Parts: sequence; C-alpha cells; structure tokens
Amino acid sequence: MYEGKIAKDVDHCLKAVAELLGNEHICEAIVGPSSTIRGETIQLENPPKMACITDVAAATGRVELCEQVSGIMVASTKIDCVYAVARATKNPGLCSRIGVEMNQEGCRKQAAKNT
Repeated sequence: MYEGKIAKDVDHCLKAVAELLGNEHICEAIVGPSSTIRGETIQLENPPKMACITDVAAATGRVELCEQVSGIMVASTKIDCVYAVARATKNPGLCSRIGVEMNQEGCRKQAAKNT
C-alpha cells in the first residue's frame, strides 16, 4: 500500500542530497515511477532523475551535466537544464548550447533577468 509513496519520498530525499552536495552520481539511485502493463513492470522514462541532474547542474553551474538529461516526456529536458544553468550562473552565453534560435533567445532573456 505504501510502496509507491515510500519510493517517491526516497527519490525526493536523494534529489535533495544530490543538489546539496553537488553530486550528480547520487541521481543515479533515483528509480522514478513505473507502470504495470499486463503484469510486467515498465519504466519508459525517469523524470525525477532528470530533474535531479538539472538541479545539480544549476546548483553547481556545470552545464555539461545537461548532456545527461534525456527523454521525450520528462519533467526536465536538456533545454530546461541549459536554461536553469544560464539563469543560475547569470551567463546568457550558455544559451548557445540550445540548437533552436528561438529557444536561445528566450534563454538569453531569462539569464539576463538575473543580471
């Protein structure tokens, strides 16, 4: 009955510790939600893990961590990660790592708000 809630709480705890310590390797222990289809447990993506990596990247200013953020329907995408690091470091130059010009412009505006 409590398995899902406990796993979620553990994931949140791991995410907080990873961000506090600036250690993205702790994010690897986050399991995220899974679904059971026809008696088989399936996990397509891991949004809590991707959010953890994004938060560590922003907290440490390590934009290279954004390369580890992947998936299609995740809470944090690679673009979100670059935005977060650019905002946190007040460095609009990081926005060039985003491929689409429109997204780069939005990123630059967000980073400039913090300067």
